[in-house]
Amino acid sequence: MESSGFRSNGGSLLKIKDFEKEYREKGAYHHRLEGFAKWWTFDNYRILAAWVENEGRTLDLACGDGMIWRFLKTSAIIGVDHAPTGLDHSRQFAGVPLVQADMKALPFKAGTIRNTVCSLSFQYLPGPDFERCLHELSRIMIKDGRLAFSYPNARSGRDEALSHSALPYKELLAGLRKSGFRPAAVRGISLRMPSRLVRWSVHPVLKPLAGLYYRISKIARFFPGRSYHYALCCLNTGEGIRS
Repeated sequence: MESSGFRSNGGSLLKIKDFEKEYREKGAYHHRLEGFAKWWTFDNYRILAAWVENEGRTLDLACGDGMIWRFLKTSAIIGVDHAPTGLDHSRQFAGVPLVQADMKALPFKAGTIRNTVCSLSFQYLPGPDFERCLHELSRIMIKDGRLAFSYPNARSGRDEALSHSALPYKELLAGLRKSGFRPAAVRGISLRMPSRLVRWSVHPVLKPLAGLYYRISKIARFFPGRSYHYALCCLNTGEGIRS
């Protein structure tokens, strides 16, 4: 994953999150989440893990500190990340093979990966880079292999437009199909939570009220277009390699 600098997207400059700096300063922060951040992130992991088949090799792309491994049913996991500090943190938690690599140039042979899971990372790739990443995945994955990933709703907030390059849903689907991935399932995760309730979610007294709101907000599973973020499961047709 590219970890620094400014990206151009439709003429606007976007400051992309520096993941190497993030892991240097925060450590393995996904393992210490509380309140809304924990509820939402773990539900995201559960949805993605449910789509991953038990057999074959599973690539955890942009694995970071490896938190999602607790939710995956398979033990044949390979973690890949561009940030070396993230990989250093992940070594503390599981004996998973780790590879430092760019998402756009994956060092695996063709047709050797059955599943790929990617939690909340594709949105940091501008359009051309995202397309190259998808073509790489189509190359290394088996035919009908599953790609499960979570992605922000491009309409979920103006503040987010400054921190990632998320595509509108229809554009995302078109790009996936062009790259050889056929969308098979989509599910919302939760509605956007008011900032006040996010703060309450870590307050010892107010946490139950925030938790009730969050449980209600999970109705978004049936309305991905209204969800704060959503998860997609796609099948690799292999056709994108030649497009």
